[in-house]
Amino acid sequence: MTRNSNKPHSHCIRAEKVYDWTQTMIEMKKFINIPSELGKKAKDDICIPFKVKGNVQLPTVIWQAINIVSTVSFTIHYSPDCKCDLIILIDQQKLTTLAPGQNYIATVSHINQISILCEGKNVENVICCGELTITVNYNMIDIGAFKDIKSTYCFLSNKDGKPFNLRDKNAIVYEEIKNKLGRKTINVSTDIGQKIKLQEVRIRFKFFITVELLDSTGICCYSCTYPIDQMKTVLLCAPNKTIIKSVIYDFYCDSTINMNTEKHLEICNYIQLYQDLKVIYETTINIEGRLCNPNKYYDVEKK
Repeated sequence: MTRNSNKPHSHCIRAEKVYDWTQTMIEMKKFINIPSELGKKAKDDICIPFKVKGNVQLPTVIWQAINIVSTVSFTIHYSPDCKCDLIILIDQQKLTTLAPGQNYIATVSHINQISILCEGKNVENVICCGELTITVNYNMIDIGAFKDIKSTYCFLSNKDGKPFNLRDKNAIVYEEIKNKLGRKTINVSTDIGQKIKLQEVRIRFKFFITVELLDSTGICCYSCTYPIDQMKTVLLCAPNKTIIKSVIYDFYCDSTINMNTEKHLEICNYIQLYQDLKVIYETTINIEGRLCNPNKYYDVEKK
């Protein structure tokens, strides 16, 4: 190899600078109560006043289902005295936004919770208030369906109970819950006694699991699908302006019957997520080099 020139040439390459990289296992638990009252249907009419501080960053749950719900009809009255908009969420998914003084009426099925969140500028000292009136129709389970239940089985699914492959893009939705003041720094001691500074990173996981109730022969007698929405905190070297990249590479769900009575069936779901976490920062690398040509080829056999 021979040089064309002794003058170096600069080349700029965009690259990812890795601040931290780890693999971790996230554990979650979900308890499910399934009522059984001889196939009867029930209805509740509820009125719930609410007051929410404007500086709360996560949605506030104002109604939570406790039984198997068939349909829900509700009205939200938003006070005209409030100083910001109000976001309405169904099972952590945005439904609509209300301005002060507006009302919203809806009927939905297979709902788990209703939550709200204040939206606007300079809402730190604002109180969002209003009233939720709701009619809940319960679809009770036949007690006979529980007599032969011997085991359970749970799996990752979509909201309709169809199995999800972990590789599917929407199988597990995860996002970092960011603080306006940035990530909190924590002083940590390593195993060798060294003092280091790490940042708290809060990651929110959203997905669905389906639980099947099986008899002694393994036949599914009943199945139900539930949303999972939980936040976990991990410590990483993640200064402000770095980006968190997460890949869920394995999923495990174990479902067991915790209590089986004539009034209800309690199921405990134990979930494990195996996650690859990487903290990166997009940067530019300058590489210097010299242009070269290959050496002259010498044929040994001709000599």
